[in-house]
Amino acid sequence: MMSRKKLVCAAMMLGLLVILLSGCGAQIPYVHKSVEPLPVKYCNDATGHIPGGQPWILGGTCCCTPRESLMQQYREDGFCLDMSLDDLIAMYRDAGIVTDLDMRGTSNLDEYGPHVVKGGKSMVTPTPGTRNFEEVVSGVWEE
Repeated sequence: MMSRKKLVCAAMMLGLLVILLSGCGAQIPYVHKSVEPLPVKYCNDATGHIPGGQPWILGGTCCCTPRESLMQQYREDGFCLDMSLDDLIAMYRDAGIVTDLDMRGTSNLDEYGPHVVKGGKSMVTPTPGTRNFEEVVSGVWEE
């Protein structure tokens, strides 16, 4: 015959087992992510420049790294006509914004983060395929 202590212990274990197993039957609906990408609102080095996008520092939606080839595109679109590449880079640096010229491979959660589109001081291209990348590119995220 089992002692009272062993019987109480066995009853508690049985109770825990019932609780654990009853929770396993609960169905949590699976909501899959759409396979359709969100439209690009803020371009960057990974998405490629969207023609007509004005530099972020000038109130636009282009978060591409300032380079001479990009300056040519800006000028074709009517932006930065009286600026040099060095002038544009200086504007970002004077505002305390870091770009891919300063660092790479960040989650935008370092001392400069979040990304500028979320109110931070980092314009470093987020890692493609991450939630942060999708949020930054689309401009859609939950606070």
